[in-house]
Amino acid sequence: MATWRTYAPDYEVNLINLENYKEHLQEPEDTPRTVGPESFEFIARFSDWLRLALLAKHGGVWLDATLLLTAPLQYLVNESATFSGVHLEDRVESFFLASRAHEVLMQRWRDTLFHIAQMNESAYDQHLVALRGRGIEPLNGAMARCDWSLRSPLHGALHSALHFGARRINAFTRYTNFYLQVCNERYWMHYLRVMVAFYGVIEGSGYNTQELYSKWDLHIQDSMKNVNALAVLLGWNSSDIVHFISTSRSAKFDLYQVRGIKLRRAEWEQLDSLKVCEAGSVICRLQKLTGADIFDEVPAEVSEPPAFEL
Repeated sequence: MATWRTYAPDYEVNLINLENYKEHLQEPEDTPRTVGPESFEFIARFSDWLRLALLAKHGGVWLDATLLLTAPLQYLVNESATFSGVHLEDRVESFFLASRAHEVLMQRWRDTLFHIAQMNESAYDQHLVALRGRGIEPLNGAMARCDWSLRSPLHGALHSALHFGARRINAFTRYTNFYLQVCNERYWMHYLRVMVAFYGVIEGSGYNTQELYSKWDLHIQDSMKNVNALAVLLGWNSSDIVHFISTSRSAKFDLYQVRGIKLRRAEWEQLDSLKVCEAGSVICRLQKLTGADIFDEVPAEVSEPPAFEL
C-alpha cells in the first residue's frame, strides 16, 4: 500500500476485507443485503463480484493487494473514460479496474456476474452456448484457438489429460522454467466468469477489439508491456522474478515504463521470507521512494547489471 500512497497521493486508500466490506455497501439499492461470500461457490468469485459492486457504487480504482505501483496512477487511469483497465492478449484483466460512480456498464457487469455465478455447470454451459449463438465470444476470442479440443471425444480426453498433468507440473513452478497454461477454452470460460460477464455485457465478438472498446468509451492498455512485463519478459518462474526484483540485476529496469508490477501469491510468499535487497534493485528503489523500511539494503553483487527493453 505504500506504493499506492506514493503514486496516488490524491486518492483515499481503503483496504477491503471480509470484516469491513459491508460498511461500503450499505444502501438498499446497491444489492440485497444477504449477498456475501456464502452466496458464491468460491471466495474468488465473491471477490470478483465485490470489486464490481464497489466501483458501481463509489467509482474509483480497484487494485489487487498484490499490485505494486511503480509510476503515477494517472498513467493507467483515464478519468474521462467510462472504464479503465489492462488487457492480457484478447481479454481484460480484473486485478486493476477503474470507473466513475454509477456507470451503467459497471452496474450491468455486476448484475450479470452475480447471475451467472449462481449457475451450476450445466446451466452455465447452456449460457455459453447462448452467447455464442448471439455472436458473442465469452472471452473475446482469447483461447478460441483451443476449439480443436472439442472436435471429438478423443480430442477432449487428450485435452483433459494434458490439463491434469499441467496442474501437477505447475506445482513446481517456483523451481522450474516450464510453467504451462494449458490451452483449454472451456476451463478458462468457467474459471474466468467475471470476464465472461464483461464480454456478455459489451458483446465482444473477438474481432476489432479496439473498435469495440472505443464504442463503449473504454481505456484498455496492454498489460504485457505494463504490469505483466516482468512475468513475460523471459518466461521466468516465481523464483526468477523474486531474485530479479530483489537484486541489482534489476538496477536498469525502467519502473516508470511498466507502471506497475503484478505479483502472484508465490512471489509474495518468497518476498516475505527475504530480509535484504541489493542496492539498485527494484525492491530497494521502491522502498526508498515510499519511505518504507522493510528490507535491509546491502551492496550490489553484480558490477554491470543487464539492460532490458520491453
